[in-house]
Amino acid sequence: MRIIFILIIFFFTNCGTSVAPPFYAPPTENIASPHPLRIIAIDVGQGDATLIIAPNGEAMLIDAGPAANSERVMEALKREQINALAWIAVTHYHEDHVGGLGRVLNGFDNISGNSNDFNPKAFLDRGLELIPQNEIITTYLERTQNQRRALKIGDSITFGGVVLEVVTANGNDQVQSEALDENSLSLSFLISYHDFRFFLAGDITGGGGNPPFDTIDIESIISGSIGDVDVLRVAHHGSHTSTQSSFLEKITPEVAIISLGNGNDFFHPHQTVIDALLEKDIHVFQTERGWAKNEDVSIVEGDIEIQSFGEDYQVIGHPREKMPEVLYSSAESAEGKQLP
Repeated sequence: MRIIFILIIFFFTNCGTSVAPPFYAPPTENIASPHPLRIIAIDVGQGDATLIIAPNGEAMLIDAGPAANSERVMEALKREQINALAWIAVTHYHEDHVGGLGRVLNGFDNISGNSNDFNPKAFLDRGLELIPQNEIITTYLERTQNQRRALKIGDSITFGGVVLEVVTANGNDQVQSEALDENSLSLSFLISYHDFRFFLAGDITGGGGNPPFDTIDIESIISGSIGDVDVLRVAHHGSHTSTQSSFLEKITPEVAIISLGNGNDFFHPHQTVIDALLEKDIHVFQTERGWAKNEDVSIVEGDIEIQSFGEDYQVIGHPREKMPEVLYSSAESAEGKQLP
């Protein structure tokens, strides 16, 4: 399949920025929609936030980053002209994933309790088992109230032809009292659209870490059931707690996306994770550099978007204060063409 590039035109009006068309034209055969699936890893610094836009225009937000960078989520929603979110999911209850949610719920005017609020069909989370007790969680429960839905392994959500399947929840019953860790309780999702497959790993653990802070190996439990994926949203910001080499051998991604912040206190991404990815010829894209030293890792300093019509896909960078650019094309890679 040959990728046909089209001109991206941005219209700036008093009403905001128009939605950018896809970076490449849909295939001429066997295409159900003229619009691609779009998955955007929003650069929220040291945290995670993912915007999914189905081909029919429905949108879902998974995590909302830390409170300090919540405006970056709002900027992405405004850029894409997202005025409604069908679902909002929280992978787990750490501040760098849920801290920005209150700001998002307030809508673009940042005033709670009016028609401009984001009011999804449901808030999806891992439930209240072993839930932390802190102000962030109290606020989350107050804002979501009866709209919460606790997800279980095997649950799925379908919208616009896109299927999200729950792969992990609450440690897949492997969590033991002596090794409790909010990361190991994280939700993770397999996102499928026709033949395209994307694994969003949340902060699931793979048994890595330094004693006595080593972690439960959730990755080995699930690796056989996930199967081959095209893109991996790397767990836990590239921490050595996760993304073990044996896990990568099972799911065989071509592309890995890491969301993290510059100057973070955890030295993410850890070198062992970067080495494991590069040794398997996986193309690595990061929202920010963090502590990465390798020159063959692509640093966007902004949002990272995946577009797919259901088979081939592209990686598109949205660097802050610069025009978006195509960073990787699976079709061109398969044809052996020179990539950026």
